[in-house]
Amino acid sequence: MKRAVLFAASPEAVLPDCAAELARDALVIAVDGGLTLCRSAGIEPDLLLGDFDSLMEPLPADIPILRHPVRKDDTDIMLAIKHGIACGCRDFTLFGCFGGRFDHTFANISAMLYLRKQGCTARMLDGAADMYPLWGTDRVEGDPVNGGKLSLFPLSEQISGVCERGLSYLLEDAVLENCFPLGVSNAFIGERWSVSIAEGAAVVIVTKKGE
Repeated sequence: MKRAVLFAASPEAVLPDCAAELARDALVIAVDGGLTLCRSAGIEPDLLLGDFDSLMEPLPADIPILRHPVRKDDTDIMLAIKHGIACGCRDFTLFGCFGGRFDHTFANISAMLYLRKQGCTARMLDGAADMYPLWGTDRVEGDPVNGGKLSLFPLSEQISGVCERGLSYLLEDAVLENCFPLGVSNAFIGERWSVSIAEGAAVVIVTKKGE
């Protein structure tokens, strides 16, 4: 499966250790000011894309550039996602996409759901937390995080067939609604965990540190 790795420009971004490994043999797109974050990991992007309202340095001469107008319907992240799909990518990892302005973070969560709706896999990774979209009959799983928490939030009116396993609070074929945050702050118990749904749209947030 062809992979794409996107670097955005959240001012609070902390790159996880896996960034360079995931970028290897992937289509790497620096999204506007995300060029700084990308290069901080020692990674040179294959493409620089955006309207360049957040890039605090001159446009480089040695990287292909796709410039877009400031007034447009798509966010820069959505433009990068659509470019990646057009290049045949079906697996997307997004860095630097949450923290800073909450509306930007929420827009990026919506962009991940767009990817799932297109049949692509998607994740937003950060040194402090990771996010995974769920769409329809989706499942996400992973190893426990020491001191971390897992939260599940419905984005559609409700999600059904919810199962949470390998966590302190177990759910089996449950229904959650977006007007009641029942899925917040589940705890890891040292086991491999999984979250799955049968219908709806949701986001799983794995917080790596803190209460």
